[in-house]
Amino acid sequence: MADDVVGVPDGYELRDGYLYAHTRCGWKQATLTKISVLAIVVDSESRDKLVLVAVWDVDGNERQVLLPARSVASGTAGISFLVDAGLVIMPDFGKLVAGFIHLSRPQGRLERTELTGWLKDSPVFVYPGEIIGQQTGVEILHEPKSKALTQAFYSRGTLEEWRQHVAVLAKGNPLMAFVLCASLSGPLLKVVGFTGGGSHLYGRSSRGKTTMAQFAASVHGDATDPGVPTSRSLVRTWHTTANALDALAEAHSDTLLVLDEAGSFAGKDLDQTIYQLCGGQEKSTMLSSRKLRRSGNWRSNLLSTGEISIQQRIEASGRLAMAGQLVRLIDIPIGEIFTDTKGMEPGQFATELKNVCRKYFGTAGKAFVRSLQKVLAEDPEALADSLRDYVEEYAQDLAVDDVAPEQMRILRRFALYQVAGELAVQWGILPLTDADVVQAVQHARDLLYW
Repeated sequence: MADDVVGVPDGYELRDGYLYAHTRCGWKQATLTKISVLAIVVDSESRDKLVLVAVWDVDGNERQVLLPARSVASGTAGISFLVDAGLVIMPDFGKLVAGFIHLSRPQGRLERTELTGWLKDSPVFVYPGEIIGQQTGVEILHEPKSKALTQAFYSRGTLEEWRQHVAVLAKGNPLMAFVLCASLSGPLLKVVGFTGGGSHLYGRSSRGKTTMAQFAASVHGDATDPGVPTSRSLVRTWHTTANALDALAEAHSDTLLVLDEAGSFAGKDLDQTIYQLCGGQEKSTMLSSRKLRRSGNWRSNLLSTGEISIQQRIEASGRLAMAGQLVRLIDIPIGEIFTDTKGMEPGQFATELKNVCRKYFGTAGKAFVRSLQKVLAEDPEALADSLRDYVEEYAQDLAVDDVAPEQMRILRRFALYQVAGELAVQWGILPLTDADVVQAVQHARDLLYW
């Protein structure tokens, strides 16, 4: 007897999970291991159709394979992936198996995305390992291009523990409060219509820059010291290629991308890399089939550190640093980072900060997104207009005499950080006051060389 499976096309039967096909010689077994078509999947960016297929190997282990619909509609192009996953097909039955997949009509419907952050044209926010928001009956399937790039997005401890042990240390330390506000601003980029960008903290070695990077990272994920061998830290280094940075930016879209040690950048075109990282789209390339590979897209919220400024780093390579690069990744010179060490010696305070960042992390960013979604659900256009008005008002408040247009772009970025910080205070995420947030942003502005 055939299994009573919804969506199995005429001419096929599933008997205890094994596929049988009706041929000119009658019913024949097509697979020697089990197969099931689980769902039709739509790519959130390209709107291409895919098929999610479960197969079992000879040991009974299940694997799920996502196939482009065209790969089974045109013949056996996708069947090799199923065989590699463990499916055993009878000789010469590949086309029949492809036909079964192509003609199946499973009830499951999924929307697939490779990106982190806001789903296109949707109130859904994708954190690796957690989908936040309304899903309107369609399950979201997050398949990042590389899971290794998103492994740091998990939580440890509760939001209240993060508030009491980590974020509270920003009280009386305006630069620390500033990086928390900057870290929380990622989900606002799409809402207010901002392009990607960020800040670069630079100063002499052993001043606590990596510790600050950990502090910022604790908002969204693993904030362990990146130097720990077993670390899955959200803190990455600039010691990589431009192409690898593109992949990182896509995996951290709308959240936070932390890049430590700008002096270690392996490429020679840091200026172009900054345009690309902050602009949000990688270069298109040709596949061997002479087809244009779809380029990635993202919104970068970047926090960078280094011993020298981005301007100095670009000019050291013999290139001229352009204003367009310097307003996208803002150079902020720092001296003493910690102004209130809670009665501890500075070194002891930094050690304590590293310890608590290792214990409590990854809850604040998700709480911020949930609160943001609630107010967006009421009237998204009105909220966006209101937030843009606040950004402009705060930028004007931050402006100094005779401010140049490119400097106003920097101040608008700082104003966005202020908006994020005040919202986080209002929503009970940051254990600070609005006055603390204003002081933090003004402190960062006063550090700029204008």
